[in-house]
Amino acid sequence: MKIRWENFFLRANNEKFFLVLFVDHATSPYSFARKTRLLMQIHVYLVSITAIGMFLLGISINSMYLQFGSYTNYLSQDEATPTKLFWKHWVETEIKSKLSRFVPRSCNDAVPNLSCNGGSICDFDSKSCSRVIGRAGDFNEFWLGTFHLDRNPYDNFTPNLNATLQGWLNIKPDFWERIVNKIKPKIAIEVGVWNGITTETISRFMKYNLKGGLVIAIDTWQGATEFRPRLYDPQRDLKLKNGYPMVYFDFLSNMVNRKVSDIVAPLPMPSITAAEVLSNYGFIIDLIHIDGDHSYNSVVSDIKAWWPLLRPNGMMVFDDYGTIHFNGLTKAVNEFLEAIGEANLIEIHEHKLCVTKSL
Repeated sequence: MKIRWENFFLRANNEKFFLVLFVDHATSPYSFARKTRLLMQIHVYLVSITAIGMFLLGISINSMYLQFGSYTNYLSQDEATPTKLFWKHWVETEIKSKLSRFVPRSCNDAVPNLSCNGGSICDFDSKSCSRVIGRAGDFNEFWLGTFHLDRNPYDNFTPNLNATLQGWLNIKPDFWERIVNKIKPKIAIEVGVWNGITTETISRFMKYNLKGGLVIAIDTWQGATEFRPRLYDPQRDLKLKNGYPMVYFDFLSNMVNRKVSDIVAPLPMPSITAAEVLSNYGFIIDLIHIDGDHSYNSVVSDIKAWWPLLRPNGMMVFDDYGTIHFNGLTKAVNEFLEAIGEANLIEIHEHKLCVTKSL
């Protein structure tokens, strides 16, 4: 059988591969058996190439789902990897050991004469104090100055009237209104606030819709790695003065200018340190927005630090979940979701993932 090898080639068309072979039977000097044997060999080659291609395609698709897809694909993998064993151990030890934090207290635990701080009245039905703007806790024992030696952090501060509320409010404000109305937080935490555009949105709905509560804004105001570019980036301007960021004061100005400084307590420190401080004070948190460093290790650390402080039926919201630029964040959240199980209600709104903590 004469084979025209110059016509033996692979052709790519629409990402599919075809093996093209032209055989001239008329001029072939070989026997029918030899022809058949050669064709069988070619068939084996074709099958091998197809199998290898399907295998590589399967690996590619699986990697895409793990990296960018929904967490449901991740949960379908049952092997006991070191990462999953780590999260399982964390759930069993850290969370269960802190369940005693959520034991209900009675009005008799309040200050003398069953009165509450901030001039509110103790409600015997809910066993807590009524809402007061700028105060939180069962008995309104926490306020703006709790972390500042009982001094209001806005005292004697002159705001910059030209400060801009620039930031990344990458979802419609009514999303936060629905969340606030649903959770009805008395204490809300935002990790990573920058100029305060999301902080202002949450605090505004708590102040005017719920008529009270306390928002704690946690940030170092020193920026993540992308805030130290070689070239000037107006969106990430740290307002350096003698080499030190001054953007914190723009945040304070924005809270004053937007008339929510009476409900927002700034806490300038790293996320993990802030969680330890709030834990030492006995905080039980209703709403937590995780929007700090989006790297895998930082998100894991934030989850480990803040989830045990969230009350049952409270909500934790992760920003930028599922976006292609922050696959480390998505990976960390996927692992966490598998560890806590399906009893926790999970909702996804655009690129925000909300987890309501089970009882």
